[in-house]
Amino acid sequence: ATITSALVERKFQGHLDTLHLFSKLPDLVRSVERHDEEATRKSLKALVESYPQAVRAFVADSKGTLWSDYPKAPESLGENFSHRDWYKGVSKSWQPYISEIYQRNAEPKLLLIAVAVPIIHERHGNVLGELVYQISLDSVTQLLQKIKIGESGYVFLLDHSGNLAAHPKLDLQEREYPEYGQNE
Repeated sequence: ATITSALVERKFQGHLDTLHLFSKLPDLVRSVERHDEEATRKSLKALVESYPQAVRAFVADSKGTLWSDYPKAPESLGENFSHRDWYKGVSKSWQPYISEIYQRNAEPKLLLIAVAVPIIHERHGNVLGELVYQISLDSVTQLLQKIKIGESGYVFLLDHSGNLAAHPKLDLQEREYPEYGQNE
């Protein structure tokens, strides 16, 4: 359990580190500062294509309104997501944050995890918005499928709210499994 916990922690810390470094790229910061949807989308495309575990990426303003994304999802552009856990977590102290499981707004409406970091103007120190990428639950499960516990045991993962985030024997897109979060 300790080794598995360290493995999962290192994997998610890698997600946070990657996104944090990406949020400081001068081209991205300039395009966000100018509120240039297309230039920002170009940077988001590079992020998603470079990290296959990221199924989608977007930028929201400091109040949680999504204004650029890749792949483009017109149903999400202009929507305010300040009610989402990822926004509440990152905006609480403007620090990187990993969300609980949630169903995304864009089609297909997958259950996933968001990794969110603030985009901060280096010289002025003001928050320009949030950079977020969404990770499929399948990619988290793939990490755990390689871990064997005896001949028939397995490891599953809950998010910080008790939602099932990874399970090697269940289809997590089929339905939610609240009974796992009720275990001690």
